[in-house]
Amino acid sequence: EALDARRAFPCWDEPAVKATFSVTMIVAVHLTALSNMPEKTCVHLASNPPKKKIVFHTSPKMSTYLLAWAVGEFDFVEGTTKGGVSIRVFSPPGRAEQGLFALDVGIRSLDFYDSFFKVPYPLPKLDMICITEFAMGAMENWGLVTYREVALMIDDKKASSQAKQRVAIVVAHELAHQWFGNLVTMSWWDGLWLNEGFAAFMEHFAVDALFPDYKIWEQYTTDAFGSAQRLDSLKSSHPIIVPIKHAEEVEQVFDAISYCKGSTVVNMVAAIIGKEHFRDGLALYMKRHAYQNTETIDLWNAWSEVSGKDIAGLMNTWTTVTGYPYLKVVSEKWSDSEVVVTLEQSRFLSDGSSSPEDAATVWSIPLLFATPNMVSEQAVIMDQKQQTFAIPLSGSQPWIKINAGQKALVRVSHSSEMIDRLIAAMTAGG
Repeated sequence: EALDARRAFPCWDEPAVKATFSVTMIVAVHLTALSNMPEKTCVHLASNPPKKKIVFHTSPKMSTYLLAWAVGEFDFVEGTTKGGVSIRVFSPPGRAEQGLFALDVGIRSLDFYDSFFKVPYPLPKLDMICITEFAMGAMENWGLVTYREVALMIDDKKASSQAKQRVAIVVAHELAHQWFGNLVTMSWWDGLWLNEGFAAFMEHFAVDALFPDYKIWEQYTTDAFGSAQRLDSLKSSHPIIVPIKHAEEVEQVFDAISYCKGSTVVNMVAAIIGKEHFRDGLALYMKRHAYQNTETIDLWNAWSEVSGKDIAGLMNTWTTVTGYPYLKVVSEKWSDSEVVVTLEQSRFLSDGSSSPEDAATVWSIPLLFATPNMVSEQAVIMDQKQQTFAIPLSGSQPWIKINAGQKALVRVSHSSEMIDRLIAAMTAGG
């Protein structure tokens, strides 16, 4: 992604150097040629063997790494979104029907994103193409998204639920990039998480809306959330935002920190400001920076502007410091109407070690609490080393779960009393 455009044609191959692209291809007459934009003209040439010259419409302003073309023998299925965008899924000859499920996901995802982002998909078409023996999972080239075979082609009648979910997740991820990454692009590769972390969040957000029966957020807890916890509990981990001096270094940060921890950061912002402010901030961000490049602070500023909260201050530690916190219960006082809990935070390391530097780090942790009769509607912020919370209770067998919904990237050590109460509630079916 970071280096390949310069291998294909002479260019300033950096994400901030955007340009429009006019592609012309001369291919054998029996082959199909595709690029980011629709075909403008096709002229058969007087040559032996017979060839044709295809001129494509000029692209919008975009980064070099998003330019793409493909030539080969393909079958395809097609459909149209509510906004009139033509979507096609290209497959090896004779396998067009195996692209029908991905086509359905693509149409519904594009309609969902059009509505949610309040910014219509800006290209007239979107092609998704199966590349056999493709090294990557997929690549979000604007208007011509490439996929590994198993991420696009399945038999809808025979495929397992897991196979369908994989296709849905990957398609939703790549189409989220059409806005986050393609329309608005990070200024340099140290902002990679702006592309990948956000798309990793939106893949779950969109699939949950389109396929609620998948219960995708429950899987997120053990999948992306768990991956972020495992890698970021190591001393060898790195912050989400890391200095990238040379483009080739970016390959080192295509990992669970940029994707999975990045997605948890977006999830925490949503918990802090609520769905409407989250959505309005994204719409503002995209309209303000369309066809431009941004830094992380630009996204924070958009969310701060619509919510009135200091998002940059709240999220700074999460993106610039390695690791995540461990919460332990220092004290608790139960009564019939509430439980007063004092929590302490410190960095979690899988080897159990600690250092003065780690001990001094304090995260701004958005916490939700669950009790038998309610889950916090909005997160409260723990921004001190030790902090006390009063949580309302009701009922004859009250209990509490800290970090309900696993919104914050933390590990929680509930007290023995809390665990006993949770066990009693589960045993009683409550």
